[in-house]
Amino acid sequence: MKNMKKIIFKLLAATIFAAGVFIYFYKSKSTLNENQNLLIVGTNASLPPFEYKIDGEIVGFEIDLMNAIGKQLQKEIVFKDMAFDSLLVETQSGRINMIAAAMTPTEQRSRLVFFTKPFLTNDPLVAITLAKESPKSLSDLKGKEVIVNDGYTAESFMAKQEDIILKRLSTPAESFLALLNGRGYAYVSARSAVQPYFDKYDEKKFNILTLDTSDSYALAVSKSFPVLFEQIQTALNELEKNGTLEALKKKWHLSF
Repeated sequence: MKNMKKIIFKLLAATIFAAGVFIYFYKSKSTLNENQNLLIVGTNASLPPFEYKIDGEIVGFEIDLMNAIGKQLQKEIVFKDMAFDSLLVETQSGRINMIAAAMTPTEQRSRLVFFTKPFLTNDPLVAITLAKESPKSLSDLKGKEVIVNDGYTAESFMAKQEDIILKRLSTPAESFLALLNGRGYAYVSARSAVQPYFDKYDEKKFNILTLDTSDSYALAVSKSFPVLFEQIQTALNELEKNGTLEALKKKWHLSF
């Protein structure tokens, strides 16, 4: 009888726990909707000039862009800083409305979120090195250790190249430091991601190979909010039309 009571007690406890988890996630998903005045935007504040931190405050091109969109839509914008690889998961859970994190639209990602029309295109990929002789082509990188950022376009591009040893790191800041410390022959990334470090360390110190490919970036909206997606795209179109988008690109040195 005592054993039976223990079993019943454990089953009851497990049921209560499961119910609590269900209610928690239900509430998490139901707290967001596309008609509320609050817009929860997921970002990854480690990619200047798009989004990064100064004295604990998140700043950058996409931060300014989202604030301008919020003003257009009369919505308060709240940013949630999180790991880049968790952003799509958070849109699926319903805990964020959308993503502003220099995200490149891909076929795979488009199955999970709505992408706006790219707000920035033709951002060239570059290979930068401290070697005395500048690489003339991708073939000059064969057999060498090349730094890329995990999950970025440069990584997927370089992974298709043969006989290149890839060193995958999380952020451009970590990657640039690794290059400066000799932990790789070259670092391959979008030009926009390395420009802030060129400004800091002097571009003339590096040899740069511009690759025959480029990146583009768009805002991503959860597929749970189709009306919100249309509102975001309409606001983005208006900002492009009235010159705000171009002004922000110039402010953050993103005119290629």
